[in-house]
Amino acid sequence: MSFEIDDSSDDFLGTSFKPRQYSMSTDPDDAEIEHLQNQIDEMNNFLISVKSHAEDRQLRYEKTIEKLQQSIQEVQEKCEFDLENQIARQNAEVAQALADQEAEIEELILGTHYMNKDTNNWRNISEDLNYLSDKIEEFDIKKSIAGIKDQGQEIEFLRSTQIEDAKTKRQAILKSQERQIKALQDEIERYQSASRQDDQHFQMVTADCSFAQEKRERTHKIIVEKMNYEANQRAEIFGTHLRVLQRQVDRERSKTDTDTKALRDTEESLVQMKRKTSQHCLQQFNEATNDINRIQKLLEKHAESEESHSQMTLNSRSKTTNLQRQNVMLKRKIEQMADEIAAMEASIQRGCAELKRGQTPKKTSTASGSLKSSHGLFY
Repeated sequence: MSFEIDDSSDDFLGTSFKPRQYSMSTDPDDAEIEHLQNQIDEMNNFLISVKSHAEDRQLRYEKTIEKLQQSIQEVQEKCEFDLENQIARQNAEVAQALADQEAEIEELILGTHYMNKDTNNWRNISEDLNYLSDKIEEFDIKKSIAGIKDQGQEIEFLRSTQIEDAKTKRQAILKSQERQIKALQDEIERYQSASRQDDQHFQMVTADCSFAQEKRERTHKIIVEKMNYEANQRAEIFGTHLRVLQRQVDRERSKTDTDTKALRDTEESLVQMKRKTSQHCLQQFNEATNDINRIQKLLEKHAESEESHSQMTLNSRSKTTNLQRQNVMLKRKIEQMADEIAAMEASIQRGCAELKRGQTPKKTSTASGSLKSSHGLFY
């Protein structure tokens, strides 16, 4: 925004004042006094006018300065608003990243808590199994003692046998429990190892979070500087880009006109080729029809000659076979020509469709290539 101050109203300051011409007075002193008085009045009027214009100029200067200050303030507010928006977006992205990292950390902590809880559960199960093993052994001993007291030697023998069986079963149960306890201890060690790995991973994630936050702050600072630089360069780049786009539009319009003319010429050549091909095929079809009629007449003549001349039967049969074979070949040739005509008509229709689709500027080059490939099918 530019402001111009019009000082043309003060141009009269450089105007020289000329003394007024008075008629000759009878008294030279009175004329001189009157002349000086007139000059004094003119100077007073001039000073009043200069003072008035100086005040007007001061008002204009003050208004211009006020407009400049207002424009500068608007530009500063706009830059501050854009910068605050960019900072807010960057802060939102940083907050989102921190929230994601905190959620991941909480998930790791929760997994560690569950692992510790499972470890305690396995420890309690191991203690319960040991307690049950002791109780089973105590119960078996008490039961064997009571049996010995209540029964005789035979019962004692049977009870001792049962005790041995019970001991064997108990030993088997104890071995099984020991294996289970060992498996549980191995599982606990694996959980503890996984917990240590999770702790290490948590420390690594925390370090990565700190590094990522510092990196985002540095990136944010660089982005702000880059935005300021781009804001200064955008006007020149935009003007250059507009000029380049205008030249591209002009070239594209010229290319579109050329491609449209080529497409129209190709369409006309295709129509003429279709007409000539149809005439040529019709002519060949008529010639084939005439050949068939001629062959049929020859066959009829040969049939009559067979009835009148029995001595030429063998030659007539061979000629008849040859003529029938030629007739079949002609029919096949006619069918082949009809198929070729149908294929050519389909190709012409595809070429016309490509021409219609190629009328749009964006698809001009593609349609031209398709028409050229279709045009090559006719040669």
